[in-house]
Amino acid sequence: MSLNLVREIIKENRVASRESVQIIIENDIIVPDTKPDIGRILFADGDAYIPNITVDDGNISMDGVIRYKILYVEDNPGQNIIALNINTDFEHSMDVPDVGKGMEGRVKCDVEHVDCQIVNGRKVNVKSILRVKSNITEENEYYFINDIEDNEDIQILRNSVSINKFIGTSQDICTVKESFEVPSGNPSIREILRNDIKITDIECKITDNKIILKGDANIQTLYAGDDKEESIRFMEHEIPFTHVLDLPGINEESDIHSDYDIQNYSFEPLEDEDGEFRFMNGEIQIKIWILGSAKEDIDVIADAYGLRMDLSLEKTKVSMEEFVVGNRSQAVLKETLTAENDYPEIIEIFNVFSRPVLSEYEVGENRICIEGIVNNHILYYSNSPEQPIFCWNQDIPFKQTVEVQGVKPGMACEVNLEIEHSNYNMLSHREVEIRLVIGIASRFYDTVEVSFIEKVLENPTGEGRVRQLRPSITLYFVQEEDSLWNIAKKYRTTIDDIIRENKIDDLDSIGSGMQVLISRK
Repeated sequence: MSLNLVREIIKENRVASRESVQIIIENDIIVPDTKPDIGRILFADGDAYIPNITVDDGNISMDGVIRYKILYVEDNPGQNIIALNINTDFEHSMDVPDVGKGMEGRVKCDVEHVDCQIVNGRKVNVKSILRVKSNITEENEYYFINDIEDNEDIQILRNSVSINKFIGTSQDICTVKESFEVPSGNPSIREILRNDIKITDIECKITDNKIILKGDANIQTLYAGDDKEESIRFMEHEIPFTHVLDLPGINEESDIHSDYDIQNYSFEPLEDEDGEFRFMNGEIQIKIWILGSAKEDIDVIADAYGLRMDLSLEKTKVSMEEFVVGNRSQAVLKETLTAENDYPEIIEIFNVFSRPVLSEYEVGENRICIEGIVNNHILYYSNSPEQPIFCWNQDIPFKQTVEVQGVKPGMACEVNLEIEHSNYNMLSHREVEIRLVIGIASRFYDTVEVSFIEKVLENPTGEGRVRQLRPSITLYFVQEEDSLWNIAKKYRTTIDDIIRENKIDDLDSIGSGMQVLISRK
């Protein structure tokens, strides 16, 4: 007799590798002909992104771009601030033993430190420390047997298993274009010195087969004013954006994980009706990535046997990484920074640029402990005729313990930091009070092992087994580890028959030493 087996399929997005490493990239940057010679570098930092990644057997290779933002003072008595904003390409490869061809790679890159040295007036050497965070996944499909139809001879024991079914991923480029007006009272734009962009207030709404993503792009701009003082000004704008991504199979009951990366941006001054540069045209390209999944409880076959046939069950164990919990919290820092005595005194602060850097974290019982630093550049107008514009750098270390219920040691974790809010106050000619709100986004994952029936085979019944399957009556003494299922399986009967023949009303009343009458017809 052939068995009518019902098979089901489960899709899984298995994490093959999750790495976080530091790399050093060194570049020589040539000053464009349109820019004056470098006299003195004020400060340098940058952003980075990875437009292309290739996953091979045991290796990840990536093509990246660093957007350097260098402010320097020109080499002439005027000592104007000049911006050197240049993109440079880099390549990097990583040996990762557990990855292979066909896997999907997602890599994010943060610039943690930039060291800039003048080679000559037209050339600088730049060394950057980058934090590269890679997440390599593999889509798998598991087929398992979940029913045996049209065979009353077979008894089936089922268990309910909670699994995280993978739906799929979707990614797209969202382009945000807008014109921004210079605030009233500020001078017109002579030159844009630098732009800093952060994405805030991300929200995702799920409809059938689509995700509607909304957020705000916060643009901070430092520019040189077109006034006789050639003053340095700061302005801030915010623009909402919406983008729709297709993801077949997603619905309102699904769970999603979203991520983004600013791929490219450009800003340029724009004239108003009077011919003054009181507007700024901007274009931002945001790469958005979405992963969809659904928590589902399914009944799977835990065991099976035949009343008059022998069955062999082949099981397989599948390790699946499941999302446990996500958390968003804040660390509030308030610190007074003091300029060293050999620095010129502060007359007026143009702006303070702050960047958080994660040093390490430790996952404990219902908590995560985070350590890091915030790197601060204070750009100011000084009392020194030789160095009228100056910048000093000072780090603020921080530690934060975040309570997260359901978290346990050994869980995989992803942590991202960003400056959500910052302001400063000049206390004296050498002291600046800085107040920062650091956003801490963390996601925790655990590995669970699920057992499935992969094959069910009917074995030939030998003469010895045939004799055992003949009608009989047995008086059985219940053992401590017994259940009605394993008693019924052992004697090739059914649980219902045992309950009926022994007039059992309460299944919990089955205990060690109890006499059970088992009859085989």
